[in-house]
Amino acid sequence: MSVFVFQALRIRPGWLPILLAVLSFSASAENLPEEPASPTWRIYFAYARGQVSEELISGADWQPVRSTVLPTFTEKTLWIKMQFRNPGKENLVLEYTDPRVDVLHCYLRKEGRFIYQGSAGETLKGRYLSLRPGLLLDTSDQESGELFVAVYNPFNANTGLALFEKTDYMNHSRVRSLLQSSFLGLILVTIVFYSLSLASRNRPMVAGYVLYLTGLAMYLAYRTGLYQMLPVKGAVTASLPAPFFALMYSGGLHFFRHFLELPLRSALGGFVCFLQWAMLLLFPLYLFSPEWTFAAGMYLSYIVPPIILLISVYFAFQNLAARVFALLWSLPIVFAVLETLSRSGLIQAFFPEDFLIQSGLLFQILGFSAFLGLKIRKEERERVEQEARLLIVQNDLTRARELLTANLPNSLELPGFRIYAHYSPSSEMGGDYYDLVIRSDGSAGILVADVSGHGLPAALEASTVHVAHRSTRNLSGTAGQALREMARYLDPMQSYRFLSAIYAVIDPRNGRLEISRAGHPPALILRANGSVDTVGPLAPLLGLIPEHPYGEELDTLMIGDRLLLYTDGVYEIADEEQNRPPELSQVVQKYSGLKGEPFVSAICSEYERLRPPQNQDDVTFLEIERLR
Repeated sequence: MSVFVFQALRIRPGWLPILLAVLSFSASAENLPEEPASPTWRIYFAYARGQVSEELISGADWQPVRSTVLPTFTEKTLWIKMQFRNPGKENLVLEYTDPRVDVLHCYLRKEGRFIYQGSAGETLKGRYLSLRPGLLLDTSDQESGELFVAVYNPFNANTGLALFEKTDYMNHSRVRSLLQSSFLGLILVTIVFYSLSLASRNRPMVAGYVLYLTGLAMYLAYRTGLYQMLPVKGAVTASLPAPFFALMYSGGLHFFRHFLELPLRSALGGFVCFLQWAMLLLFPLYLFSPEWTFAAGMYLSYIVPPIILLISVYFAFQNLAARVFALLWSLPIVFAVLETLSRSGLIQAFFPEDFLIQSGLLFQILGFSAFLGLKIRKEERERVEQEARLLIVQNDLTRARELLTANLPNSLELPGFRIYAHYSPSSEMGGDYYDLVIRSDGSAGILVADVSGHGLPAALEASTVHVAHRSTRNLSGTAGQALREMARYLDPMQSYRFLSAIYAVIDPRNGRLEISRAGHPPALILRANGSVDTVGPLAPLLGLIPEHPYGEELDTLMIGDRLLLYTDGVYEIADEEQNRPPELSQVVQKYSGLKGEPFVSAICSEYERLRPPQNQDDVTFLEIERLR
């Protein structure tokens, strides 16, 4: 007994019926009749003039078709000959696989006669009857035969023809329609989604991606026949999607440049930007010749994608973004090559027409969308984190501003005097400082200081000036001695190196005045009679020269006189040669009839109109008038 028989005897009884059923099915399957093979065909083309006839057919120079796109001639018609086999003797359906067609006339040759089968380019009220023209042929009595097709197309002559049995054609059409509508629906949803993202925040890369998808949707709608189902009539509207090649590749180049973050000022970034704008020349070209526009768009399809791919491959060795772009961008190109090889018969076609290139585009769109989604999510997370940090900083700045503003006196009061103070920082916090203290001898010490710079650093240095000034309030020396004491106090902190200051000591009993300044504009005295005097000896910035003996100048304020202390932000402008400002003393005399806020505002306005808004400086202005 053989080993096989021995093993078979050991099989449990419950498995025996199953084994017998499998063996009987296998035996019966071998005796099943073979299904008839699908129809097959061979295609030839020729250019000829005239109507179909034996003379035209026999005299034409028939050549085998090796490309689905052939050049057109205005004076001759493109004729296509299909030698077919119909093993099942069915009525076959001739499908024109490229819907970009005006008129397609089909003739079936039977017993030396040419029987007209119809025109696949006919329309009903301007609407195409199907995505792809399909003609039902009277071939039920022919196992083999010949078809002759006259193709009329204003742009390019396409030789994509296929024969199907009626059931296969219907199934084929349903699958294709489902694939194409789903694919275009995905593109439209993606366009809407990223358009909304673009509306919420300006993102150049997303803008390029939306333009690329918009052009791609128009091109695919035209290529698959969806556009022809719209009520488009006439050569102009029928070819309207032609210039959208330009939008597709212009948006693609824009998207590519920002995806790889190519600097616009670099040679490569400038070249890509130039190509991006050059693509848009197809739109004005369309006004002159839709045919040339379509032809140029087709040639761009063979030039632009490989250029982008080569550049991305070059950068793929340097960064991850380029590797991702090169991989996703290559998918439609590879799938298009496979589709071309399957159309030419060099490889076997396993998928429906256009399935390969649409699959490549589908994977590309999904990949780019996922990458953009991750990038947008990262940007949003960073934005939220930045806003949180900014809120913390703003809270800190608000607290710092409150503390620093508290250093400025709420009101300046001196018996027998009216004092008006104007303080206007150029930002939230300024580097100017002013103060008034009543000294131990009953006199008033008034300080106006200007720290170089703006914002928080200048404000922090101004706070040290506040402390230094308050440390001198119990002294009764001269104004110059007060500045020397402040410089000595500030020396360890070195904040005085960029500090100008002016110090005034006023005796309210008799109006006696002392003025000392350190690198600061001089004080002005507006006399009751309208004249203006300049007071204060020139000296270096506070603390610039250690132990510098700051001097003072003496004067007297009479009843009605006004002492003006200010910082250089009042009168300085950026370009004094172009807009030469008037002297401050002249402006003071001009508005001497005003007092308080109107007086100071009028003076500041004279210089603000000459100063650009971005060049504003901190402004401090004190008006001190003796009343009695």
